[in-house]
Amino acid sequence: MSDNIIHINKGFKPSADTRERSVYIAGPMTGLPQFNFSEFDDARDRLSRLGYITVYSPADQDRERLGKEIDWMPSHEDVVEGWNGFAIPDKEGDMVSRDDLICEGISWILDNASSIYMLRHWEGSSGARAEHAV
Repeated sequence: MSDNIIHINKGFKPSADTRERSVYIAGPMTGLPQFNFSEFDDARDRLSRLGYITVYSPADQDRERLGKEIDWMPSHEDVVEGWNGFAIPDKEGDMVSRDDLICEGISWILDNASSIYMLRHWEGSSGARAEHAV
């Protein structure tokens, strides 16, 4: 797992400092079953067990936007009818684009993250490549 972690601060040493123990999970979502939520959930849980104080998961961000429980998984109907692959309705019913979500993630990385965890096959995701480039 540690091979997938990229430390943003070159002199990274784990400490009690919240910023130095904050990790962002980046990986493919669009076009994958259930938007790959299960991979994000597994990574979130493993990183939490490793001692990261804050673990930012785009799957959890989407759940929060939609007003769903932490264990909710999108179904085929959600993908076809509501999400259209590149936009989701938030809990107020306003459409949030994929680009909006990526920008929110990048903002979080810049403001909070000490590390980024790259899920398998992240290279094939334009969003994950943008997050990695930060």
